[in-house]
Amino acid sequence: MRRFILASLGAVAILGLAYFIEGGKFSALLFPSPFLITFGMPFFAVLAVWSLGTWGRAWADAMKPQADSRRRESSAELWDFYEKACYSAGILAFILGCVVILRNHGGVDGRLFESFAVNLISPLYAILFALLARILRFRVRVGGR
Repeated sequence: MRRFILASLGAVAILGLAYFIEGGKFSALLFPSPFLITFGMPFFAVLAVWSLGTWGRAWADAMKPQADSRRRESSAELWDFYEKACYSAGILAFILGCVVILRNHGGVDGRLFESFAVNLISPLYAILFALLARILRFRVRVGGR
């Protein structure tokens, strides 16, 4: 579990460092709306199919080896679904952001381009959450090694 947490934090730190080196502002990455959509929608999509207890078991199975192959397969299926739901949520969040931007901006100006740049945070979050889901699915399949 420690390795997963440290490696995940390292991956996020590398992403943030590269963004900072290129002149990005961290505050631009911290808008709550993209996070809510790209995290919340897949979470509730999972809960529409599986119970909260099954969600907890999937986390437990990813963090420590599980001998029961049926349970491992069920957890891996949940993580596979969550990964796909993350991609879908990222696309939906991006489209929603485009609708808001185009509705609120009458013409082409610097603010319009800045708004579209910020709107790309949604797919970024979605890909990050999907990558974590893929890692967790793999950990479940190999027994949490």
